Amino acid sequence: MKDASNNLPAKYSDLIIGGILLLTAVVFYIFTFRFSGYEFETVPNDMGPKFMPRLILFALALESIVLIFLNIVKSGQQSNRSTPSTPIFQKRPFIMLGTFLLYIFVTPFLGYIASTIVFMIVAFLLLGVRNKWAIIFTPPLVTVATYYLFGTLLNIYLPSGEFF
Repeated sequence: MKDASNNLPAKYSDLIIGGILLLTAVVFYIFTFRFSGYEFETVPNDMGPKFMPRLILFALALESIVLIFLNIVKSGQQSNRSTPSTPIFQKRPFIMLGTFLLYIFVTPFLGYIASTIVFMIVAFLLLGVRNKWAIIFTPPLVTVATYYLFGTLLNIYLPSGEFF
C-alpha cells in the first residue's frame, strides 16, 4: 500500500482548497470597496450594494479558515496512518461545472422551466442519484415551486425562452 505522506497534494487537499478560497474571499472583499453605492441608494443610511457581497465573502472566509483548521487537526491525528490517495482535481466536478455553464447559456433559448428540469435530471445522474422516482418527480416539482415562488410571490420574472 502506498504511504499517504508521499502524496503531498492528496494529504493537504483541504488545506490547499481552503487557502485558495480564503485568498479569493480577501481579493473580492477588497474589490467591494470600489462600490460607491450612491447611484443605487434610494433610502438614506441604506446599507448599499456592498453589504451583501461583503457578508457572503465574510462567510466564505470563515468557512475557509474552518476548513484549513480541520485539515491541520486531521493531519495531526492521522500522521501515523496510511490512507489511499485520491486526486485533488476529479472529472465529475468539472463536468458539473460545464453542465451548469451550458444551463446558463441555454436558459434564454429553452426557458426556465424546460432547461431547469433537464439540468436537474443531468445533475442528479452526475451526482449518483439512481432512484428513478426521485429523478422523475423531483425536478418538475422543484422547478414549478421555484417558478411560482419567484414569478408569483416575488414578482421576479424568469426567462420564458424563445422556443418554449
